[in-house]
Amino acid sequence: MNMKDYLDQLESKTLEFKEDLPSSRRLAQTVCAFANGAGGKLIIGVRDEPREIMGIASDKVIDYEERISNTIFDSIKPTVSMRVTTHHLGEEDALLLVIEVYPGNLKPSYLKGRGG
Repeated sequence: MNMKDYLDQLESKTLEFKEDLPSSRRLAQTVCAFANGAGGKLIIGVRDEPREIMGIASDKVIDYEERISNTIFDSIKPTVSMRVTTHHLGEEDALLLVIEVYPGNLKPSYLKGRGG
């Protein structure tokens, strides 16, 4: 499925859109939920209501990737498998950041400090 196909879908248990990178706590909760289910994609740079492609600034990508990795590593146990990629939509001239979370092998995943 290409990025345009994802953008045409509604949010669900496996797909969420965020205009900007959520707080560390919200990010960890979403990733944890995806890992405990069938996995999922969190697409940063897209407003959900109404659906609008906002994009993110290219100079924020490295900072966002570092914040995502640190948040997930520091906040969730056991370690969650994920992949962070960028996608450029030429028609909209927008850069999107996609966090793909894989289903956990050692479920349940939980937020550190909140117990299993």
